Amino acid sequence: METVTLDGYDDVTPIAKGGGSVVFRARHRGLDRVVAVKVIDIHDAAAARRFQRELDITLTLGREHPNIVTVLDTATLPSGQPCLVMEYHEAGSLHDRLVESGPLPPADVAEIGAAVADALAFAHQQGVVHRDVKPQNILRSATSYVLSDFGISRRMDAGYSTSMELFSYRHASPQVLDGELPAAADDVYSLGSTLYTLLEGNPPFSADDPDDDTPLAYLRRVRTGRPRPMTRADVPADLADAITRCLARRREDRFAAAADLAHALAGGPLARPRVVWRPVVAAAAVALVLGGAAGFGWTWWQAKPSGSTAASPTPPLRDDPAIAPVITGVDDQRSGVVIHWRDTSGGTAVFAVTRRAGDVVTLAARAPAGTSKVTIAGLDPAVTRYCFQVSAVVTDRRGQSAEHCVRS
Repeated sequence: METVTLDGYDDVTPIAKGGGSVVFRARHRGLDRVVAVKVIDIHDAAAARRFQRELDITLTLGREHPNIVTVLDTATLPSGQPCLVMEYHEAGSLHDRLVESGPLPPADVAEIGAAVADALAFAHQQGVVHRDVKPQNILRSATSYVLSDFGISRRMDAGYSTSMELFSYRHASPQVLDGELPAAADDVYSLGSTLYTLLEGNPPFSADDPDDDTPLAYLRRVRTGRPRPMTRADVPADLADAITRCLARRREDRFAAAADLAHALAGGPLARPRVVWRPVVAAAAVALVLGGAAGFGWTWWQAKPSGSTAASPTPPLRDDPAIAPVITGVDDQRSGVVIHWRDTSGGTAVFAVTRRAGDVVTLAARAPAGTSKVTIAGLDPAVTRYCFQVSAVVTDRRGQSAEHCVRS
């Protein structure tokens, strides 16, 4: 791949190429941090102006939603090529994870779907259609998932919206492949195709015979065939049904809005383990003991497969207020929140965040040591009050924050 020189940046190294752009890893001297620099291949002034308009949209979306990539800066090469300077995600994309580790656990796929669907719902509310949702465009952050390439995918307009060079045909809806103007329902389709791929390892219309998996053969199956049946027995029926609905050939048969998909994935038992509460004499469970909603201890029990008996409790933790996190802020974005806290454990604790709506408490997120914020997507905008609590665990000790409520 080519190399470039960019004023204000050191250690500029190419890491990816495709879709009319090259991505570089670089150190931003002014910010003193590693960033991703995407250099856009634009050949005429009109295309550059359209890119600038789309860039403005991307800047707005990333600043206002935690699951959309954050653009830190813009730049221009001496050649005149524009650049997006974005947060660099060391863990890479979901495509990278799929290649490295194979198909993902269903609970992870549901969580990914809820986060990305919530990001799409926000974009759609702003009049923006992504047009190229795929595993390569979903990045892994420390605590959640980030949808990227809004600016690039929006480069497609009515003049060249069917160009195979600018989007992945394997995740495009029949309507996009037929050259129709993209709609929000097509993003829902692409997300469903992405989730299918993360579960099965291959796109929904792929063929067993490589000779029959050419682009033209794939396009024919999308237009006239049905998705391959899912083969995994561990995929919950609700998750499989949601993905199948996303992949409906007709737009009107898919979820009416990305927000509906986000709510379905985040609100059901398939997204995250439910927290089953049972009164006990002493707070227990190594995974987390979540205390005190009714004035006495409660044990968190891991969700068990259908038909299994209750889990055996693990050795009890002892309360240690010295490691209790302090919630410093909750950014309420209606369909999701970003929770910030101060870690008082010296960086040694792992964390869990619970959310409460009325008397129903669920485990909303887990976070590794060194984390100080987490994004929780898929909240119901109709719920008038959500309360959150952060718990920290270090070996055999447990500390809990005070509960922080929003939307009173």
